[in-house]
Amino acid sequence: MMRIRVLTATDIHQSRWMYRALIDAVRLHKPDVLALVGDFLYAGEPNPSLYSESECARHLAKLPCEIVFVRGNHEMSNWEPFAKSWLESRRPLRIPHGDATVLGPLVMVGFPCTFGQEEYFLMGRRDVDYEVDSWFPKILARYGPAARTLWLLHEPPAGTKLSEQEGLMAGLDEWRSAIKRYQPWLTVSGHDHETPVFDGSWHDRIGRTTCINTGQPTRLTKRTKVLHYSLLDFEFDGNEPALPKRVTVTGYPWRETFNLPS
Repeated sequence: MMRIRVLTATDIHQSRWMYRALIDAVRLHKPDVLALVGDFLYAGEPNPSLYSESECARHLAKLPCEIVFVRGNHEMSNWEPFAKSWLESRRPLRIPHGDATVLGPLVMVGFPCTFGQEEYFLMGRRDVDYEVDSWFPKILARYGPAARTLWLLHEPPAGTKLSEQEGLMAGLDEWRSAIKRYQPWLTVSGHDHETPVFDGSWHDRIGRTTCINTGQPTRLTKRTKVLHYSLLDFEFDGNEPALPKRVTVTGYPWRETFNLPS
């Protein structure tokens, strides 16, 4: 049996305290993979509470695990100095964008983000359509059912209790339709920081799919500096791409755990 542990976090926005808390979480849980599901950078004015893009890259490059980056709406031109510093570390740059990153038996599918300027993140690659049927079937044909293991999408799907029901944080109908059609085991999102923090609801279901958004404290919601993240423990029969036998999901700071399939 092969086990892979994935720690996921979103929306840390170059915050010094969030990056430090993330580094502490990695040291505590010892994941094999850290998946940053968008908005790990900040497309705003620099201020003393933030690391620079280069500092963010250098801190992350020191972590003893594989790292996967999925674009959020804040990864725009600021991606260039981040990527430059990251590449100087000579570590692999894993940026699935309408394609998959594969580590042993685990297939992680990264979705595009509909907000912001994505051309910097693409680094010369072709962009992908927001119509998932135009690109996901190719991943499915290559990896089979394993392509339905873990989807990383910064913007949440529409129609769950993990995001607002109206406005910019309402979630995407396109993502919901794709989830209903392909029924992945697990999706991880962010973007809407506040709804999971206010409501304490960090997971929901669309059909057989479990959707996660642990949220993240913002200026409006943070009373104490506690990082929100999830820990995903996958168990596989072998080391070739496949659906897992079991996934144990834990959401922090709630420390609530459940297993898939359920």
